[in-house]
Amino acid sequence: MDHDGEASDAPDFWKAHPAGKAILQGARRLRSLDLPTGGDEVYSVVNRATGPDLISWVGYATSVEHVSTNSPNLRVLCSTHDLRSAHIAGIAAGCHHLLSIQLSYEHITDDAVQTLLRHCPSIVELCLFDTEITVATIRALKSHRPLTLLTLGGQEERDVPLFDTEDTEITLGELLSARGSSLMRLRIGEARWRIGPQLATTFPDMVPSLRVFHLYGENDARLLACLAQRLPALRHPSADDSVEWEMLGTSLSPLVELYGTDDFDHLLAMDMCWDELAGTTPP
Repeated sequence: MDHDGEASDAPDFWKAHPAGKAILQGARRLRSLDLPTGGDEVYSVVNRATGPDLISWVGYATSVEHVSTNSPNLRVLCSTHDLRSAHIAGIAAGCHHLLSIQLSYEHITDDAVQTLLRHCPSIVELCLFDTEITVATIRALKSHRPLTLLTLGGQEERDVPLFDTEDTEITLGELLSARGSSLMRLRIGEARWRIGPQLATTFPDMVPSLRVFHLYGENDARLLACLAQRLPALRHPSADDSVEWEMLGTSLSPLVELYGTDDFDHLLAMDMCWDELAGTTPP
């Protein structure tokens, strides 16, 4: 391997050179892999050398087949704007123990999500912000186990916005009524959406454990403050730039820290579910 981290051009480097063999042996023991770097060959070789110990993976399309075949104990999957529905179906077929899935900003459809839910019944964290899902996915979640993290909706303009119909809001209310008691982190909404009065009234009672919350869209400070005051566990709400921050801030409990949209994403980090992995610790 040269001084820039690129693999040697020698065809037998990975099999014959001591450094190459050591890298492959180490990669096979990895429990967590996030390698958005350097030479394409190095990245490809390391990802395709992973083995059954891999628990957390930032996934790339070129390595899906290997990981889905060789890492059946995978628990955490984070996308890289590179995965499509076919890749998700492949991972679901081989990795049945997934707990936490970050697919926001991907071209992911209802079929892909429902395939995941069928094959991976233990999923408790699911991020689907700015994807291509419809109300069909929300319906499917009603029969899945309660989630602790969920994101739905998006910032991007879509031909058919998810929250553009009354049916979506009704179905979301049904989902939260049936499965919302375990939710601790939630992001819902779209740029031109305002939560309806019925859902706004019942919402706090359906999500009593909510600690992290972003209601995206055309929702004013008065409404957000009213919701926050009725969420006893809330610690980290987020408000869009259009909201009157000063008015909202003065209405919140001293225990609550208000976040802007740009600073909010780290509160949705998937590493929270390491607590679910018995006998393991974060890398």
